[in-house]
Amino acid sequence: MNGERTPHLPDTLSIKKETMEALGNFLMEPRSVIRFVLAAYFIIVGTIGVRSILFGTKEKYEEFTGKSRAFKFGVYFRELFFYVSDVILGAIILRQESWAKIFGIVLLVSSTVYSARGFAWGFARGKPSRRLLLLSIAGFCLWNGFLIYVICMVV
Repeated sequence: MNGERTPHLPDTLSIKKETMEALGNFLMEPRSVIRFVLAAYFIIVGTIGVRSILFGTKEKYEEFTGKSRAFKFGVYFRELFFYVSDVILGAIILRQESWAKIFGIVLLVSSTVYSARGFAWGFARGKPSRRLLLLSIAGFCLWNGFLIYVICMVV
């Protein structure tokens, strides 16, 4: 190149090597992968829940027939609180906060009955039978118990 000097460029090979080493360390430690998946799960569930409340999907169910505005507001507030708490839990799991485990356990235990009831009403598209309600509660207890176990193991 006839004596022309090219400007000094950073060694892109070393940058790629450092990035790959960091990624490899992340993928080699199973707890960090599980922690990331767990956090993503809570963030996605919370985001979908907030979206469903904002677009008014609850008004379709018979649960609200003949109920006061205060009752409806209470249901919306409770569900919005739990969904926003899910997003917060996902964020604090990602940040590896020391209180994430306690927050997660309290959130999952307190939301089990309400989530199961809402699922049963939605699944039945009206008032659920006692059997469906009990199956829904049992299913949510199992699922939330599994999530609590995973939170205790990786957070």
